[in-house]
Amino acid sequence: MPIIHETPKEALQAYITHLETAYYKWYEASVRRNYVLWLCCQILALVAGFGTSVLAALLKQQLLSGGSGAWVVIILPFLGSIASTVVVQSRVYERWRLREEGRVAFQGLVTEGRRRFAGAASPAEYSDIHKCLGEEVARIEKEQSGAFFALSPSFIK
Repeated sequence: MPIIHETPKEALQAYITHLETAYYKWYEASVRRNYVLWLCCQILALVAGFGTSVLAALLKQQLLSGGSGAWVVIILPFLGSIASTVVVQSRVYERWRLREEGRVAFQGLVTEGRRRFAGAASPAEYSDIHKCLGEEVARIEKEQSGAFFALSPSFIK
């Protein structure tokens, strides 16, 4: 159950804190997850492609005779293909960029809210700031949602 604050000042202060601890933190974590996934897939694809070439050259004689290194030369390109497919099909980079834009927007919103909070003096001003922040949150979330689902493959739409 949401807490009902006694004054517009308390309500605004709690809302700004909520923007920072809930929205901003969520976007920050999403940015981090997408970046780690993108980086891991890119490194895996690169290492798998390069590693296969190096191993094939080093194990050439063993591969021709069906030695134990053959499975590595088969598995590495398979892993590289999976990593490349994940990056391309799930559009990890685009999602990473989108969530970073959301993170920056919420960081700016928190900063703007604090700035305006510091300058406000009346209950009406606190209420107006609260309303403006809420409208901006709705705009950012709608924009993020639309852009996120636009990245989905057309068969899901």
